[in-house]
Amino acid sequence: VKVTNSTVNPKVAGIYSITFEVTDSAGAKATKTCKVIVEGYQKPTNTPPVLEVLSVYRLKEGQSFGADKQKNLITKATDAEDTPNSPLGLVDKVKIISEVMPKVPGTYWVTFELTDSAGATVSKRCEVIVEGYKPIPPMSE
Repeated sequence: VKVTNSTVNPKVAGIYSITFEVTDSAGAKATKTCKVIVEGYQKPTNTPPVLEVLSVYRLKEGQSFGADKQKNLITKATDAEDTPNSPLGLVDKVKIISEVMPKVPGTYWVTFELTDSAGATVSKRCEVIVEGYKPIPPMSE
């Protein structure tokens, strides 16, 4: 069986035709044209990605806070269409925007952004507190 003619467009609703041809072992041919009805095509919806990060992270003044440590603040980075069975499947796709100065005590924010393959984006923030060293007061006599 082979298709000899088809006007079917599965993405546009309408009535189309498709013609089939079959040849038997003796070379006799038969054709049949069928009507195909395509009803209201709907483009699949895109579910935005899921991104979860720690809400607060504390570090000591001078402590290392490079990209690897920042990625550890991510607790979930997934997408129903891109990585349905992997809670951290998109960690490497997360964009990290950080202005944390680990040598300067204070409160900072790290922003995480995740965009899925269909262009949906989600962002989350984590508060980072750099705790300064507190000098130990001298002992009184």
